[in-house]
Parts: sequence; C-alpha cells; structure tokens
Amino acid sequence: MPDYWISDAHNRVLGPISLDVLRTLLMSGRLRGLTQASRDGRSFAALQSFPEVVSLLQEAANAQQLEQERQEARRLAAHIDTLRGKPVHEVFGLAEDASIDAYRASFFSLVKRFYPARLPREADDELRRAYGAMFYFLSQLMAQIEQRAMPPVPVSP
Repeated sequence: MPDYWISDAHNRVLGPISLDVLRTLLMSGRLRGLTQASRDGRSFAALQSFPEVVSLLQEAANAQQLEQERQEARRLAAHIDTLRGKPVHEVFGLAEDASIDAYRASFFSLVKRFYPARLPREADDELRRAYGAMFYFLSQLMAQIEQRAMPPVPVSP
C-alpha cells in the first residue's frame, strides 16, 4: 500500500501516512483544509489528482454530515419533549388571550421551518422523522386552538 504526504492551505505537510491512517484522522475530524497530496513527499499536486484521497475526504464529509443531522434530530426530539410540558400559548410565544389570527401567524412562522419536504433528499431518516414529529406536534396544537375558537354548535330540539 503506497504512502501519502498531505498538505494543507498553510503548506504544513504530514507524511508519510497510509490511506488507513488518513481515513482515521479524517473521520476523527483532526485533519481539515487539505489542499494537496503527494506519493513521494516532493512533488505535490491538487487533491483531485488522487481519487483515493478524494474518496476518503468525501467519506469523512458524509460521516460528519450524518453526525450533525443526528445531533440535530436528538436536539429537536428533546425540544419537543420540553414543549410538551408548556401551555399552548407559551409554545407559540403569545399571550394567553391572543387572537386566533395571532396563533395562526405564529403557527405558520414556526411550522414552516419543520416542513419535512424542506430537507434535502439525502438527509438522514432520523432527522426527517424529527422534522415530521415537530411538524405534527405543532399542527396538533394548532388544531386544538382552532377547535377551541369554533363557536359552539347549537343543539336542535
């Protein structure tokens, strides 16, 4: 297995290292801003000249993106749990006696952030479920508000 030397934007060089070591360092987030690589330690070229290195960079970027999305999903789930214990007017950031129009305006400004179709197609399923859960949670609260705002139906004799 050939060894590689890698360089960053500050022309700092690390090497010789194997692809396995490079993968480990990239996955741990310890290497950032790489710009060049070499197989002999003397002649450096752009990373695009080394498809195996580019592949590792993409793999690490995908893993980091996945972890960020999963952290966001966990944060969102915890936020939903926190909101469940609050009165509806606090969830929507309104006074207790706010009008139905104020609730609607607040609802739409909150819920549009969590519309599941806003996520990229490649977004993690866990994040997609968390967005769906928040969307559903806010929609259920708004349905309760709408129900309370409806005039009572007269009972016919």
